[in-house]
Amino acid sequence: MKVKALDIKLLDNSQLVKDFCSLQELLYKEKSRPINSMQYWMHLLNVFKDKKRAKIFVAYKNDLVVGRILASISHHGDKGYWGMLEYDTTEPGIVKELLENAEEFLISNKCEKIFGPIDFSTWFSNRFIENEDSLCFSWEPNNPKEYISQCLACGYEVDKQYITNVYKDGVNIYNRTQKGYDKAITNNYKFRGLSIENENEVRNIFELNLKGFKNNYLYEPISYNEFKLTYLNALRNKDLTYSFVISNTEDIDLGFIYAFLDQDYLIIKSLLVDPLYQGAQLSSALLHKALKEARADGYNAMAGALVRKGNISEYFFENAGKPYSTHHYSLLRKLINK
Repeated sequence: MKVKALDIKLLDNSQLVKDFCSLQELLYKEKSRPINSMQYWMHLLNVFKDKKRAKIFVAYKNDLVVGRILASISHHGDKGYWGMLEYDTTEPGIVKELLENAEEFLISNKCEKIFGPIDFSTWFSNRFIENEDSLCFSWEPNNPKEYISQCLACGYEVDKQYITNVYKDGVNIYNRTQKGYDKAITNNYKFRGLSIENENEVRNIFELNLKGFKNNYLYEPISYNEFKLTYLNALRNKDLTYSFVISNTEDIDLGFIYAFLDQDYLIIKSLLVDPLYQGAQLSSALLHKALKEARADGYNAMAGALVRKGNISEYFFENAGKPYSTHHYSLLRKLINK
């Protein structure tokens, strides 16, 4: 097996880059697993080629592409990430070779902790899904189940765990959040539909993201332009009917909920309130608003997406009743001087 590498600052239209970006389609185009196009991966690499210290690695066997991995260094330079991992699971030696190459690059840049999978930062795809379920969503990690066990066999351990609880009927959460919604209405807070066509609104959403997520685990800042080219770009084909912004009487935006339908389930993907207003039950108000509008349209099922275990968001759903299904995810790590 041969592994070839390229610094992303030298990203071009070479065969190596094409092989890297097309591998997911090559491995899974005949299977039911949702995949991203070659153009998607090329775009994401190009957005960060001049901003990140990173390398891509492509594994070849008998001149055939059999694996890939991205290794990138955190904003502060103390942590290393690997992501965009794809490989032929029938040969576990491939992932070992890929991880060793990624680690060599990261350790040479003085990274003492390595986390994965993370595609550049937690703004983008990260975590492995652990369990297989007949109910699969397009927005969640969808790696083959072997990825976790084979990475653990390479010296990694579970760092953090996450869950998505799926409910056939979100009525308990609807009832629980009624009080917060009523309080918001009484205090003259205003709701409006989330729009990504208004530049001022996009800027406000970006600023709210920075305020609300800055204390999140492994948070990495991104620029407004990077936000528009990536995170925001992913929303352009989404139906935002059940996504809302909440503002005060002075028309200052204080929070938003990003919620959408997937297979007739209302997916609560992001729920964020300005830290200065936490405790004012605005999160409850936003969640109730999304549920209220979806239920009015006949959509009672819901899911709270990718909640970190032990995080306050997990307890937000604790009185929701028994979930119909729970999807489990893991983020892995390796401590270099351990």
